[in-house]
Amino acid sequence: MGNCSEDSEMVEVVERSFFVKKVRRQKYRCRCGHIEAALGPPKLRGTQRYTPEFALEVATNKYLDHRRWNVRPAGWPDRG
Repeated sequence: MGNCSEDSEMVEVVERSFFVKKVRRQKYRCRCGHIEAALGPPKLRGTQRYTPEFALEVATNKYLDHRRWNVRPAGWPDRG
């Protein structure tokens, strides 16, 4: 079978720097012809591209960004 592999990409976060990390997983074949790839790093779902750290960063930032607009200093009049 030679040197076969299954390649995939994942987006990770490092101190507000996002980068694409390429992952190469070795493929194996048994004598009956069944082909399977080695286990890869953890993801949210088996086929998704984003790591749990990236999803947590996006969700946290989205929550905090919306919260900033809803919080106003004391003494500001109500709108409407």
